[in-house]
Amino acid sequence: MTKYEHRLLNLYLQCRKKLTKILLKCLEQGRSTARIRALIKQIQGEIESLNKGVKKITAEYYRQFYKQGALSADSELESIKKHVMFSFNKFHEREVKLAIDALLSDIENTNAYIGRRATDIVRNITLEQLGIKIITGQTNKQFQKELLNTFSHINIDEIRDKNGRKMNMKWYAEMVGRTSRAEATNLGILNRAKELECDLVLLSEHPETCPICMPLQGRVYSISGKDNRFPPLSKVFPSIYYTIHPNCKHRISLYIEEYDDNIEQTIKQSNRPFGMLNKREKEGLDRYYKIQEYKRRLNSDRRQWERYREVLGDKAPKTLSAFRQMKKYNSERYQQITSEYRRKSKLCSIS
Repeated sequence: MTKYEHRLLNLYLQCRKKLTKILLKCLEQGRSTARIRALIKQIQGEIESLNKGVKKITAEYYRQFYKQGALSADSELESIKKHVMFSFNKFHEREVKLAIDALLSDIENTNAYIGRRATDIVRNITLEQLGIKIITGQTNKQFQKELLNTFSHINIDEIRDKNGRKMNMKWYAEMVGRTSRAEATNLGILNRAKELECDLVLLSEHPETCPICMPLQGRVYSISGKDNRFPPLSKVFPSIYYTIHPNCKHRISLYIEEYDDNIEQTIKQSNRPFGMLNKREKEGLDRYYKIQEYKRRLNSDRRQWERYREVLGDKAPKTLSAFRQMKKYNSERYQQITSEYRRKSKLCSIS
């Protein structure tokens, strides 16, 4: 994990901690309209603080990653005696600002979802539990105890990104960090190439990759689209983003014709049909699916283990590996903690 990802993650974890305190106040202070409004205002304030923090560190690190990309392009050109020292001139400053603004717009929309979810929890807690109190005739003390039980099962971590994918704050922060670094690096290389009038870039190739990237990788592309020997780079980056998809590991690099001893083969390879995969690519895709299935099971087990730890505390295994082992063999202890978790969880289903 890079320093950027680590700092980004800390911002989201701090936000989670502060939102949790606010929701606990909802339980402790009662349910008057004035108090609810005050708590909702505090939630909005925390989301604004989160946005400011994300904006500050993203602007700082995006610039660093962009420069790294630009300098990597310089290292290629220097070897063929075509080199002009890189500097953040107006062109690069403008490009970085546009990219950061687009990135932050997406992040802020997701952060707004976190705020709306916390606000909904405040309203649901008070309204639903008030109804229970009226029906059952609970005393104030009983009511407060029931609210605390309710809160222990609320998943404040679950958020949705702009594509509707569910994830928790930790995974989202890590995804934003990795994707921002990849995009900034690619953009730095791309814009440096334009500045130095280099029109060709090579997209990296990886043995196991997703079905989106598999037909695109390992080809040379024309940035301008004017070199008809190669496909246009817009085939890879068709929008304002400079990664193929979130968490993408593919990077571009300058393609230097002078170093290619078999340029005709490179042209042929770059122009092979995008819809057809050869045997090697099909095998790589099969391995990719197996890896993803393993990761899916691992992440599913991790989410389950984290839920069990949150609700059961030390009654649940302290490590993920221990939890997966007992789950694999459906041990007696696993059955016991699963039964206990379900019993406690059905006390409330507020979402």
